[in-house]
Amino acid sequence: MTTTRSALIAPRLDAVEKVTGAATYAADLARPGMLWAKALRSPLPHARLMAIDVRRARALPGVHAVLSGADLPEVLMGRSTRDMPVLARDKVRFIGEKVAAVAADDLETAEQALELIEVEYEPLAAVFDPLEAMQPGAPLLHDPAAVRARATPRQVVADYPNSVSNPTWGASVEEMERAFAQADHVFEHTFRFPPQHQGYLEPHACLVELDARGVAHIWASNKAPFLLLNYLNWGLGLTRDQVQVHLLPVGGCFGGKGSFMDIPLAYFLARASGRPVKMAMTYAEELMAANPRHAAVVTVKSGFSADGRLLARSTRAVYASGAYAAFKPAPDAALPGIRLGGVAAYPTPLSRVEGHMVYTNTVPGGHMRAPGEAQPVHAIECHMDLCARAMGKDPLELRLLNAPTVPRETPSGAPGSPPRAREVLQAAARAIGWGQPKPEGVGRGIALVEVGNSPGLYAAELVVERGGQVVLHTPIVEQGAGMLTVFRQLLAEAWGLPLDRVRVEQTTQGFEYDRGVGGSRVTRLVGRMIELLSQRLQARLAGLLAAELGQAAEAVAVEPGGFRAPDGRFHTVAEAAALAEADLAELLRFEPGRFDVVEVYAAQAAEVAVDRETGRVQVKRVVTAHEVGRIVHPVLHQGQIDGGLIQGLGYALTEGLVFEDGRVANLNLHEYKLPCAADLPPLETILLPQDLSLGITPIGEGPNIGMSACLANAVVDALGPRPLDLPLSPDVVRRLAL
Repeated sequence: MTTTRSALIAPRLDAVEKVTGAATYAADLARPGMLWAKALRSPLPHARLMAIDVRRARALPGVHAVLSGADLPEVLMGRSTRDMPVLARDKVRFIGEKVAAVAADDLETAEQALELIEVEYEPLAAVFDPLEAMQPGAPLLHDPAAVRARATPRQVVADYPNSVSNPTWGASVEEMERAFAQADHVFEHTFRFPPQHQGYLEPHACLVELDARGVAHIWASNKAPFLLLNYLNWGLGLTRDQVQVHLLPVGGCFGGKGSFMDIPLAYFLARASGRPVKMAMTYAEELMAANPRHAAVVTVKSGFSADGRLLARSTRAVYASGAYAAFKPAPDAALPGIRLGGVAAYPTPLSRVEGHMVYTNTVPGGHMRAPGEAQPVHAIECHMDLCARAMGKDPLELRLLNAPTVPRETPSGAPGSPPRAREVLQAAARAIGWGQPKPEGVGRGIALVEVGNSPGLYAAELVVERGGQVVLHTPIVEQGAGMLTVFRQLLAEAWGLPLDRVRVEQTTQGFEYDRGVGGSRVTRLVGRMIELLSQRLQARLAGLLAAELGQAAEAVAVEPGGFRAPDGRFHTVAEAAALAEADLAELLRFEPGRFDVVEVYAAQAAEVAVDRETGRVQVKRVVTAHEVGRIVHPVLHQGQIDGGLIQGLGYALTEGLVFEDGRVANLNLHEYKLPCAADLPPLETILLPQDLSLGITPIGEGPNIGMSACLANAVVDALGPRPLDLPLSPDVVRRLAL
């Protein structure tokens, strides 16, 4: 069936609940007899646990359970590699690691009980910098033999100390050196990045209750229920019939809500106490012990021809894993974006990408928008500026010269549409006034990024009720981006029905697995599923109607809102559905193919004013230009762009966990400076004409990747060429300006 795309913009399904405060999040829930739980956290970055005395805590009135590592089975948790205990056993490996836990009648009693627990530590040498952690003689966080023994099939553990994983792609070191030797220009630069917290409004929270059959009912701020079921199965041995995950809205995610976090500990406390147990992290605990974007050191080396064409590029990205690898989302226990980020947006005849994930005595890193990709893309885009200036070229012209131009592949084999990387660069440059005169202290910068979606296994069920309602059953969690609203709009369009004739219902029942939110893929892939399921059910309804009319099935045409009989009479979906003996349902387990993945290009440009005396960077204007396919919901689409740009602005200028001997020094949102409305410059968005041949294109992770680089490049334009580490705080900029 071919339908005309409507101009309908669906109102947000969750708007009223969220605006009025009626929406129920994990921390809002209460169950009969519920206890509050708190964890005692290590004050040392690396130490052997000599003794834990919990007797006084257990004796405190109102306390129902106190656990230490010795009270729990020797299990290890993890998304890919399992190396993290529920509570520390033999030693602690970062400040903030959970050592013991208490479940009590109320939060105050739980906190009082923690103060009564006595822990004896034997301090050990610690290492905080990933480059130092790789050196011979560095303190070892984990036994290398144990790391190798529990490695995943795709996890390559290197021979140097504290290696988690060492994935590499592309040419050999020798091939790269030969290519660099033949290049007319060779440049190398190194960039450092701090950990960045995702900045969601809702801290991690969970509630676990065991019913009379021993089934664990879980309510949690978690974006991927089936991944959570896997973590609990792999780590705790809980089978599917022993766990029931109840879906809730998630108050922001940006990659950070896909882990197990405190859920296994709440499960053990619920089992020990026989009562429902709730845990909710404070924001100090979030900044100390959640799963931020990884700190990294990235070195980029590039060889160019005399006219500036890119000949060879090597990228070496060293990531501080933190104390554990348990929060890494990729099957190789690294990060999924390392390879793409290490190549970035420019086709290169010869390239090599090295990823080094290294244990350090710091908070374990996890998944944040474009995991593993944001750091090397920033490094490459800043490197491109420095290379251009060293060759006496305009940074924009160097990008235009090396931007991709080869048409995309299509299922038919015919050339598809060419990438519009040059167009977004030119559009952003024009809008920011590239090449126009500017005052002293004002700089302009630009960055190019490739925005793609990752694949993933998804599931959905579509039901046509006998009354004519069309209902999508999905296990997708609403984490604030508005996916359920978009699903409803796509469903209404697929059937040509008004919004009040379609519904979206969340459930995990009847599904074996679903990858969950992430990877800039959900709207594209679930949109494809809605299309396929609608076609199947429309064909079944057409067959029912044809049989009723005594016609061949193919004689009934599917049209928006219903069906056209051979005599010209129109029959509504409700009329056709009433012919069925029961509701009609179709279940789809969707495994994407190569053409369900698509890449588009975006360019960000910025103008800044730099005060050399104070180091203040004032962002005067930001422009973002995008190559797009079909835009389903323009308001939500623009919201993703604006939000991504703001996250990138924070990464560039104000954010970053500050460590002092392994201790996070900025443990509150006054000192960990997320951008607020007063910090935002004028934001201008340019969307190229929609290329509908691309289908629904990704937008979620892209805008934040290039923002930090274009701002850093603008500062370089104002101060002079030099590699800049993030964040560009006033102190850093003032030192650079001297």
